[in-house]
Amino acid sequence: MFRPKILFLLIISSLVCVNSFASEVKRSILAVVDGEEAVSESSNLIFKSAAMPLYHIGYTIDYVDVTRRLPPDEEMKKYAGIISWFMDNKMKGAASYAKWLTRQLNNGYKAIIIDQFGFQFDENLRPIPEEVMRDFQKAFRIEAGSQDETDISMLIEAVHIDPAMVEFERKFKNDLPYFMNIKTLDKNAKVFLKLKRKETGSTSDAVFINSRGGFVLSGYASYLNLTNYQKRWWIDPFKFFPEVFDTKMPKPDVTTINGSRIFFAQIDGDGLENISKIDGKTYSSKMIYDRILSQVRLPTSVSVIVGSFLSSGKEASKELRSIAKNMFSLPNVEAASHGIAHPLIWDKAKRKVAYKPSGYEYSPENEIGGSIKYINENLVPDGKKTNTFFWTGDCRPDYDALKYVTDNGILALNGGDTRFDRQFPSYLYVPPPFRYVNGLRQNFTVGANEDLYTKNWEGPFYAQKYALETYKNTEFPMRVRAIDIYYHFYTGEHDISIDSIKSLYDWAESQDVSPIYASDYVGVVNGMITTKIEELGVNGWRIKNNNVLRTIRFDNEKNNVDMKRSKGVLGFNRYQGSLYVHLDNGKESDIFLTGAHATAPYLVKAAGSIKDWAVSNGGISFKLRAIGRLSFVIGGLSADSTFKVTADKRVSSIRADKNGELKFNLDLPDIRFDWVEITVKQTH
Repeated sequence: MFRPKILFLLIISSLVCVNSFASEVKRSILAVVDGEEAVSESSNLIFKSAAMPLYHIGYTIDYVDVTRRLPPDEEMKKYAGIISWFMDNKMKGAASYAKWLTRQLNNGYKAIIIDQFGFQFDENLRPIPEEVMRDFQKAFRIEAGSQDETDISMLIEAVHIDPAMVEFERKFKNDLPYFMNIKTLDKNAKVFLKLKRKETGSTSDAVFINSRGGFVLSGYASYLNLTNYQKRWWIDPFKFFPEVFDTKMPKPDVTTINGSRIFFAQIDGDGLENISKIDGKTYSSKMIYDRILSQVRLPTSVSVIVGSFLSSGKEASKELRSIAKNMFSLPNVEAASHGIAHPLIWDKAKRKVAYKPSGYEYSPENEIGGSIKYINENLVPDGKKTNTFFWTGDCRPDYDALKYVTDNGILALNGGDTRFDRQFPSYLYVPPPFRYVNGLRQNFTVGANEDLYTKNWEGPFYAQKYALETYKNTEFPMRVRAIDIYYHFYTGEHDISIDSIKSLYDWAESQDVSPIYASDYVGVVNGMITTKIEELGVNGWRIKNNNVLRTIRFDNEKNNVDMKRSKGVLGFNRYQGSLYVHLDNGKESDIFLTGAHATAPYLVKAAGSIKDWAVSNGGISFKLRAIGRLSFVIGGLSADSTFKVTADKRVSSIRADKNGELKFNLDLPDIRFDWVEITVKQTH
């Protein structure tokens, strides 16, 4: 008679124990920069090169100009570590920064130092006091002699190379760029590249990780070919950075939903009113509607420039509005704005616009809010209001524009221009998911549009098809990007340009993708930034504030998810050596890992977002947001058992395999993008 009370007390006790051990995981890295070298938060070498790998391995980045401000110790408590990448060895307040960095190292913060220390001289080229440099070297556990250096390659040889760490995208040849006599004094240090100066015999630990951080000698992080100006990594930042910071933390992932790669497509509104060269009379936008949007079984976010209606003649404006209305009425199209005047340059001092409608005066409220209002009041059907804006022109919005979209909750996107192909053959050309402008964030799109492939629309007009190289290179051997088919209405001017876009859609349809709209992707990226992670003892974590981000990734993880202890978790799968954990649409999730195999039903993979997942004795029920096809895999079922699957009002009998996995695929008859109810029940 006392058992229910005892059970209740045990449950409460376990919850108290879990919460009492909860401690927030530090996800922020402090990037220290010299404001004389980088005039903005997105013009420094950390942003240009190191930021993308750091975000990929789960961190967020705060930038500070250490010539203006040195964060106090209390502020430093939120950081997991420090990174610097200075171009030279002088800065304003050099000694102060050196002392600050020494104190942080002694306080237990690890630092990654790439290229130059940055502080050997002040702005007037006066060397800092010797004792300050000695204290730093002691704290970083190194010995350095700057007098013993050379940049003559024939005098330098590599006596030890760890190719997995320092020949990531290019092997060392007879072009070693620099030598400085530096040694790590840490007995447990790992040296990945050791150099020798031939004429003196002195050596240099050019790339190493020790107990205080990591170091990459100037010139050895990446390589620049001075003939074609192509860049490549020498170090592997996806290995080097996490090994320095010793991170095994869960990583909020912006590439994947429910085990499948995120897909979205977007159209910038330029060229809506262009006449197609295919027949010399049809609007390019009508060609896009007829031959792409109404045909493909994937979603597309379509933007228009309000100025193209306001600046056209009465009849033309009427026809263009009709085309826009037809596009926005399609069930696989999301409406978005591309402005009214379409700023070509957003910077206030140089601002230039493409359209000048009568009575129009630029302001963020007019350009952004006004264009969204026009679309919602004149172009979209009931139930399809938009709150999405695609940055225009140079895609470099100023602070005022970013403040407007931030304050008004507008989902804004564009910029970035990811390329990873034969012309741009490195992860160095894959930007981070966003940039900061005075503390405000501009979310980048994932792909590059046809302008970057067709020499600003001069041709060849089929060249957008080469975006496929980037899609593949950002998937293998490591998934670092979603898929984004990104183009303009003027693509409808030529058969070959239309065909190039159709080929990308066709390829995407053949892949395991989770289709979403561009606005959804903005929410995913926002979730990566806001996510809070708490440790719940050994192999346990709580995920909070993740917005619509639905994937947590564990790299090099051999354990499985303990589905019985975990909460707010749909399931998991393995891919490329990583464990991808699928979260439900609740406010927080608890993830526990175990070495045992899952014995309860769980989602392995699905081609879309899922909500209302429920497992009971009666079976499994959920809703899958799908277009074109229904596809999912459920694990943890009774091996070789038969199940009745009801989906889209159709019933199928499917047998689970010997591993207890049920695989379901069903083509849908139309192009609607909607939630489909699914039930799975065991029959025998």
